[in-house]
Amino acid sequence: SYFEAQDGSVSVYSAGGVPLVEANSAQELQTVSGENGLYRVEWVGPGGQRLDVTDKLSNGALGGWIELRDSIIPEYKGKLDQLASTLIKEVNRLHSSGVGLTPFQTLTAGSAVADAAAPITSSDSGLPFYSEVKDGSFQVWVYDNTGALAASQAVNVGSTTSLQDLQGVLDGITGIDASIGGDGKLEIDAQSGWSFHVSNDTSGALMALGLNTMFTGSDADDIGLNETVRRDMNRIAAATASFQVPPLLIVTLPVKVFVPVALLCVSVPVTEVVPVTVMLKSATVNAVLLPTSRLPPMV
Repeated sequence: SYFEAQDGSVSVYSAGGVPLVEANSAQELQTVSGENGLYRVEWVGPGGQRLDVTDKLSNGALGGWIELRDSIIPEYKGKLDQLASTLIKEVNRLHSSGVGLTPFQTLTAGSAVADAAAPITSSDSGLPFYSEVKDGSFQVWVYDNTGALAASQAVNVGSTTSLQDLQGVLDGITGIDASIGGDGKLEIDAQSGWSFHVSNDTSGALMALGLNTMFTGSDADDIGLNETVRRDMNRIAAATASFQVPPLLIVTLPVKVFVPVALLCVSVPVTEVVPVTVMLKSATVNAVLLPTSRLPPMV
């Protein structure tokens, strides 16, 4: 605010009544670095006394810049962080439930824990998305050096499951080793020549740990593309896995139906002969599912 005296002089005061200009004297305003790295505005009085007047500058260009910095930008930054966090979380949730064309030989978590013994559902774990982990499981498939499936195991996750618990279960699966690095990140390694997939996550653990994910980070400040995906686009999980040992479908066709091949591959695990009916575009076909141990010789 300002006032004009009878002699024509003008006095200017801040919103809090701090004198900035009085008649023919003016007080100095200085900027100083605050605790959070942002500059504060201090009023310097005639005797050298100092007063923080940042919050009292609500009008004019200076007040507008302070409002922009302290109120408007943080509001939009919060909204941007929320958008980025939701994008990371939901895309990674879907991605970690699928598989890419290229299996892993080694896989390191993108998120570190502060305490490997704490439940990954707890804030004590230090995981950004700990609250998204729930009771469920994820699947691990291990392939030998010929590409054949050597092991398949569901890893259960509960409210008390810690990273140490997951490491112990994973380390016991044939063909892979699991460890927790000094940085608090889980690492899974296949034995020489072998490979593996992790997928079908219903617990949110893979997403929270950053295993088989598309993005790294947790908000707009640190969002990034997973380096594993960036180096090999075949690792984009564009498919789902629901198989154990792929059997063969032996199809017996009616005489009047012509199909050039009668041997089809499907991905349904069976351990005994299972009669099925196959619906083709122009005919119904009788068939049986045979486990690999019951397959006829191939000629």
